[in-house]
Amino acid sequence: MTEKRVQLSTIVKSQVPDYVRTDFPLITEFLKEYYTGQEYQGGPIDLINNIDRYLKIDSFTNRVYSTSLSRSINTIDDEIEVSSTSGFPDSYGLLKIDNEIITYTGKTNRSFTGCVRGFSGICELSKENAPDEVLFETTNAEVHRNEAKVLNLSVLFLAEFLNKTKKEIAFGFEDREFYSGLDQNTFLKQVRSFYASKGTEDSFKILFKALYGVNVELINPANLLFRPSDAQFNQVESIVVDPTLNETEFDDIQNITLFQDFPSKSYAPITYSERILGKDSKVYYRLDVDAGYNKDITFDGAIYGDFKVTPKTKLVNPVSIGSSYLDVESTVGFAKTGNISFKYSDGTSGTLYYGSKTINQFRDTGYIYKEIKEEENITDRDTFAYATINGKKVQCNISSIISCGKSSGASTSVVLFQYFCGQAIGAILAFIFIKHKQTLHCPNSLE
Repeated sequence: MTEKRVQLSTIVKSQVPDYVRTDFPLITEFLKEYYTGQEYQGGPIDLINNIDRYLKIDSFTNRVYSTSLSRSINTIDDEIEVSSTSGFPDSYGLLKIDNEIITYTGKTNRSFTGCVRGFSGICELSKENAPDEVLFETTNAEVHRNEAKVLNLSVLFLAEFLNKTKKEIAFGFEDREFYSGLDQNTFLKQVRSFYASKGTEDSFKILFKALYGVNVELINPANLLFRPSDAQFNQVESIVVDPTLNETEFDDIQNITLFQDFPSKSYAPITYSERILGKDSKVYYRLDVDAGYNKDITFDGAIYGDFKVTPKTKLVNPVSIGSSYLDVESTVGFAKTGNISFKYSDGTSGTLYYGSKTINQFRDTGYIYKEIKEEENITDRDTFAYATINGKKVQCNISSIISCGKSSGASTSVVLFQYFCGQAIGAILAFIFIKHKQTLHCPNSLE
């Protein structure tokens, strides 16, 4: 990536005045070697000159992190044969084989040439007990056997950029490695579509393809059940909600119509309700709506419109009084401008208007008159559902929407929903069959 920009090591000779070169004949060679040692991929000057390029998704995705030896080497070999050198720097890259660090001056398609054995360098960007310090090692030349793993230390910083980006826009993937055959560039650029489809059959297929590179088939047991006698099997859509106003009235929501006005108008009568407990004994409600018969193209069963899940995120940095922006994990799903709700550090509830947003910031906010602690939950205040129960208005945030089946003779615990950190809801009971005789089971759904 640096070859398109002028490197100081290639022009330093012409920049030194004649009288300096006359008095110090070796000064230009010294400076050339010095800048060569600073301009290798991942070096200090390289990072300064090319940081604008390295921060682009195209630069740190689909990188080659390792290869393997195709021939054993001893301690004095200066040419190393490998299965492939694709993805490694053309010169002065850093390799690590077993416990030895090596640099080289050139490469062919299947070998590194001009190798300097027993080199020194950074082999990890953080120490085990000191995450803010890099691990620098000085090594000695060693004997290495055929097929030993050859690590590409020149892309350590690019791997860190990739992980940081996954934390910002692909929450949940930051501690997981993508499948080696995945086009990381395209996946990260289109990851918003994956989150928008969560809970659907396509989202399961995308997830397993991205992590394991396998094709899966999701089978709904409702389509395979035997129906003895005259038992009835009803298709329902379950909406898991988090009450925010007059919570105690939700026990009587059965046979009441639930409404949602934003982002689109939707409403549906509730045929069944059940109180469920989430993390830290937080109370949620599962509301069932008949989804088995469509009256016309505007209705899905008894549902008019399309209920939307209330967007949620978390602060990644504390917010001080008077700040005009909030740093969050992601703003995906939130409107370009709108209102958000949260709790201040003292436990009181707060709301705030934001005038714009980026991928991980709410900007141009109203005045913040109290501090907000890090990791506080941020909820879209404009996307909510409401109803009138016993003459009182109730309000709730929608946590998840799941389609499932329910027998008329089944117990009230036909489906067990588990809620964790406001993020995960138990999926449908299903078996996922993977091609090539691999079988996976989808957890968190019990009869």
